[in-house]
Amino acid sequence: MAVEGSLSLLSSGGLQGVVLYQNVFPSVYLGQTSGVSFRNSFFVEQPEKVVTALLEVGIIASSSTIRGLVLSVNGITLTREFKPLTCAPYGEKMFCKAVYDIKPVVESKPATAWTVEIEYRGLHELAVEHLGLLVLRGHESAENRHAYYSGALSLRPGDSYEIRLLGEAAEGELRIVALIPSQEASLVVEAGGSAHRLQGSGFNEYSIPVSSLESVVLRHEGGGSYYPREILVSAVLAYHVKAPEPVIEARLVRMEQGRATVEIANAGGEAAHNIIVVSFSKGNVLERKIIERIEPGQAQRLDLKAEPGGSIRVIWRYLDKTIFRDIKLKR
Repeated sequence: MAVEGSLSLLSSGGLQGVVLYQNVFPSVYLGQTSGVSFRNSFFVEQPEKVVTALLEVGIIASSSTIRGLVLSVNGITLTREFKPLTCAPYGEKMFCKAVYDIKPVVESKPATAWTVEIEYRGLHELAVEHLGLLVLRGHESAENRHAYYSGALSLRPGDSYEIRLLGEAAEGELRIVALIPSQEASLVVEAGGSAHRLQGSGFNEYSIPVSSLESVVLRHEGGGSYYPREILVSAVLAYHVKAPEPVIEARLVRMEQGRATVEIANAGGEAAHNIIVVSFSKGNVLERKIIERIEPGQAQRLDLKAEPGGSIRVIWRYLDKTIFRDIKLKR
């Protein structure tokens, strides 16, 4: 039996900038006795530099025809009729995906918080399973190449599906959004001469570093009697980024009389913004401070309330990653 559904190439090429990809998996039921609306907010820094913004919506329903659904972003209605890009079977139901260009909304109402709202007043219950946001944002010191596929792909045990990615042997990262129905099932990802076995239950995002971004093969391996029998693949993003980044180092300078002095330094090649430094003990936050900016090669010292045996955590974000370092305080 042929593989059902498909993934479509929606964005690819090079950019002087960065690729940001955020996903949430609500599993929220709407319709009949369930709620009639659902909302979720994505946060994007420097919205004025956004080059591309694509919103993907994945729904599991009893039919591929879905009526009575209204989708809006930041109060602006995108559609009053859900028209899927493609659908694929999942047990006795259908998984349907639609993708929307929301850059015009971002340009008309610039904001760092993008709130997606789905209202549904149809006759048959449905489940909102996947919301994804792909953003390409300009950045003067970064270069990337990417290929982004989205849709609805249904793989039964033994099925495989090949996707051409960047067509080059560069190292990079694969981000795969998939629903694996059981711990007995595996999604095997073959890329760069290596095979990676993904397992889980329900929808998840999987991140895989690979040695080549030429192509990828997705294969469903599984025995047992689990049901539904299909693995769903909702999106595949491949990218290679060259960009300097901040590398934050933290050390304890001294600890005395219930106060700790810590030094926060940037040993990377890019400025770090809004670094959060938190002192806590026994699960309680003792003090919290924010450093707005540290340039490469610079350092700052902070004085915080602290207790022996506690910890000081330094948290910062770069692109779509949250990174932290901990300093353990001796008793």
